[in-house]
Amino acid sequence: MPISSVTAFGPITSAMFQPNAGSSASAGASGATSQGNSVVQDFLDYAKMSPTERMREEILKSLGMTEQQFEKLSPAQQQAMNQKIQQIMLQQLQQNSGKTGQLVNVSA
Repeated sequence: MPISSVTAFGPITSAMFQPNAGSSASAGASGATSQGNSVVQDFLDYAKMSPTERMREEILKSLGMTEQQFEKLSPAQQQAMNQKIQQIMLQQLQQNSGKTGQLVNVSA
């Protein structure tokens, strides 16, 4: 016996709850779910970072580089880049000395 009900959005039938009903819609939902999981994972990874790690990532981004690109550099290039990042961090901390939220974003 088919189950059906009517809501403000239209009829609800038991076919809507069948595993293969609307396979293209479920494929789209699956893609959206995996993308949603990726976004959630990115956020969780970011939340686990220390304030200094976040600052370093932002500086790398401002220099047009990702962590993966940084890791591909030679040891000498990595050392030079680390010194540059350290200088930028010190400059930012000195510019903002005495202000709250230097290492933590307090704008929210």
